Order: sequence, then structure tokens, then C-alpha cells
Amino acid sequence: MKDFKDFLAVDLRLEERTVMVHYNNVRRFFNSVPKNPSEVTKLDIRGYLQKRMNSKSISTTNNDLKSFKRFFRDYLERPEVVKGFRFPQSPFKPKIVLSKNELGLAYRTISSDLGRAVFLFYASTGLRRSEVLGLAVDEVDFKKRMVIPDCHNGRSKHSYVSFYNEETEKWLRKYW
Repeated sequence: MKDFKDFLAVDLRLEERTVMVHYNNVRRFFNSVPKNPSEVTKLDIRGYLQKRMNSKSISTTNNDLKSFKRFFRDYLERPEVVKGFRFPQSPFKPKIVLSKNELGLAYRTISSDLGRAVFLFYASTGLRRSEVLGLAVDEVDFKKRMVIPDCHNGRSKHSYVSFYNEETEKWLRKYW
């Protein structure tokens, strides 16, 4: 399993979090199906996924299958074990966008300076929660009201620059 982790991190250059997700999913599988990797069959994978589908979300079983494809197809070069398994589409869930009045009402219920600063920062920059919480002071140019998060080094997610407005600046100054 250590070599599998190294394969993911070094050969495929996946992010540490992705490496750990694949590693844990495969480890969980082998705890449930105590076989040598060379003895695992399509039926073993199918049975495991079927059990997981009954108790876990579509996303969870999709993540299991992604990990199995990385392990059996890419790492062990045994594509026949996972060939034919498909990823079901997650049901479309439209995003509920609050109206300007609803956002205003939510904003007015915030009593702390920090709460207002964070609310406006999220709203004006469009950054994700993890991006905002992971920001360092040197990633914010207070003179230009510019944010340059250094949070993604992977191939799939990219962030470059964002800005916040004058009202956000007012609340940030109150907080800091």
C-alpha cells in the first residue's frame, strides 16, 4: 500500500488529499474483502460496491470506484477487474440563489463585526469557504482590495485573483 501511495503522489502527481482518499478507499476495500490484490475479481468489486450503494451516497460510491480504477487499472495494470463499471450521474440539483432582499435580510441579522466582514468577503470575492479560511495576510493586497489565494497546486482547480468591494473593506478595517 505504501508503494500505491507513492505511485499516486510521485507518478501521477496527485494532491496529498486525493492520494489519501484513494489510499483509504482501497484500504477499506481490502479490510472488507481480505484477498490478495492479484486474486480480486469483478465480482468482489461488484459485491463491495453493491453493499456501499445501499448505505452510502452516489458520490461516495463514485469515489470508491475512482480509487479502484486507480489501483487496479493504473497501478496494478489489471484493467479487466474494473472494466465496464460506470459512474452514475448525480441527479441535477439546481442552485438556489437568494434574492437581493433575502441576502439583505441575512446580512442585517449578523451582529458581529467579524461576521459582517466574513459575509461580505465571501459575497464580493466569490471564494470558497476553504479558500477564505486558508488565506494568509500576505495574500491580500489591502491597497488594491485584491486577493491572490495560493491554495491550488493541482491540475483541476485554479484560482488566480479576486477583489472585494468598498463596503467589505469598511468591515474588514473594523475587524482588523
